[in-house]
Amino acid sequence: MSKDPMRIIKALEEEYGALKGVGFPKYYLGGDIGRITEGDQKGMLYTSAKTYITRICDKIESLMDWKGLRNYGCPMEPNYHPELDASPFLTDDAASKYRMMVGSLNWLVTLGRWDIHYVTQTMSRYSMLPREGHLEAMQRVFGYLKNHNKVRVVYDVAEPAHSRFTSPKFDWFEYYGECHEELPHDMPIPKGRPVRISGFFDADHAGCLVTRRSTTGLLMCLNNTPVKSYTK
Repeated sequence: MSKDPMRIIKALEEEYGALKGVGFPKYYLGGDIGRITEGDQKGMLYTSAKTYITRICDKIESLMDWKGLRNYGCPMEPNYHPELDASPFLTDDAASKYRMMVGSLNWLVTLGRWDIHYVTQTMSRYSMLPREGHLEAMQRVFGYLKNHNKVRVVYDVAEPAHSRFTSPKFDWFEYYGECHEELPHDMPIPKGRPVRISGFFDADHAGCLVTRRSTTGLLMCLNNTPVKSYTK
C-alpha cells in the first residue's frame, strides 16, 4: 500500500465509507494545534491552550461568582509571599474549588503554558489548607490567563544564535588533560538538520522567607523550540 497518508485514507473510505475526524489536527486533549500562515515563521506548527483557557475561565467565573476576571500583566504579584499569608482559612467547599483550580493550572503547564509554571507550583503547596489570600492570588492567575490566552509554543527547527550569549571561558587542561568524549563505534550517521540543546535557568536565592529555600526554574530547548519546563 502507498505510504501517502491521503491515499491511505482514500482507500479506507472506499472500503468502509466516509471517515470522521481526519485531516490536519486542530484540537487534542485541551490543546489547540495550528500552522502559522504569515510572517517570518510562516508554515511552522504551533500549539496553544486558548480553547481550554476560555472554557476553564468561563467555568470558574460562574463557579466562584467572579464577575469578569481582571487583566494583569503577570500571573503573580512580584512582592507576594504566600508563605507569610495569615488570612483566614477557606471553608471546605472553597478549598475543594481551590484544588480544582490547581489541577487546571497543572494541565495548562502540561499543554505548554510554562509562563505560569512558577506560580502553579507555588500555589499548589497550599492545596491542603489554603487561605483566603491564596484564593485571591489564584483569581489573579486566571485573570492573567483569560486576557493572555493566545500564548503559543512555535515548533521552530532553526538553530539558535548562541553567539548573542556571552559566557566565561575556562582552561580545563590542568584538570582533564588531552581527554575526549568517547562515542560508540557503531553509532549511526546523523541525518537531517543539526540539533542543538539549550538550557536556561535561574533561581530566586532564598526566596521563601520561612524556610529560606530557593526556587529554581529551568527551560530546555531543542534548537529554537522549547520542549521542557521545570520549577521546584
